[in-house]
Amino acid sequence: MAIKHRCPIQNQHINNVVSVKGDAYKAFTTYKDDGQANIGTNVISGTFWKSAGIKVIHDKPFYIIGVDTMLPQSSTTLSNIVVVNYLSDYGVLAYDLNGHSIRNSNLKFKGGSEWKTTDTLINIPKIGWCYKVATNVFIPAKYQQGSGFKYD
Repeated sequence: MAIKHRCPIQNQHINNVVSVKGDAYKAFTTYKDDGQANIGTNVISGTFWKSAGIKVIHDKPFYIIGVDTMLPQSSTTLSNIVVVNYLSDYGVLAYDLNGHSIRNSNLKFKGGSEWKTTDTLINIPKIGWCYKVATNVFIPAKYQQGSGFKYD
């Protein structure tokens, strides 16, 4: 998988809002914490939701948009994209499949940058759930827009 990204957005801030895909007049299914479809709680295309975090169900990321209400990342404008949701001059570290940090000057994962990925997460020991953005290069899901990330 080749790395594809956009430059960081100026004046980037922590953003935990996600947008449902903009297909006209379409509703998308939400899911319960156990992965079962929520009956009667579909969300309409083009709407925005504040996410309290990312829940992993069957290796897929879901945004927590309500009590026992999960929105699949694949139903959002962030499908197959990681948007680094972090403020710093350097950005965030990426990791390899063994959990070792990658400190490569050519790989800068700055806040606001976007990276092509899939909607399947990999659980890396001692790191947690991550998105694959290149061959043996992973960004922790906690840095994805809508992850609920907050500075300590």
